[in-house]
Amino acid sequence: GTTLLKDINPGSNSSFPTGFALFANKLYFSATTNDSGSEVWMTDGTPSGTEMLLDINPIGGSSPASLAVMGGSLYFGAA
Repeated sequence: GTTLLKDINPGSNSSFPTGFALFANKLYFSATTNDSGSEVWMTDGTPSGTEMLLDINPIGGSSPASLAVMGGSLYFGAA
């Protein structure tokens, strides 16, 4: 079955997770919070291991897109 791992954006708004990429035994994805906007998150599959990778654009989010693994590195576009 499917269960909630962690409520990234507590409250009634969704975190709209998208763009999943598996890299170095972690799952990376874009998610939105009320505080940070849209940023890259990562998880090792545990609640405590699910966190924002970096707040790239502290004013409104970085809108990360096209997460991809190539040549042993994780790449994505951000604003």
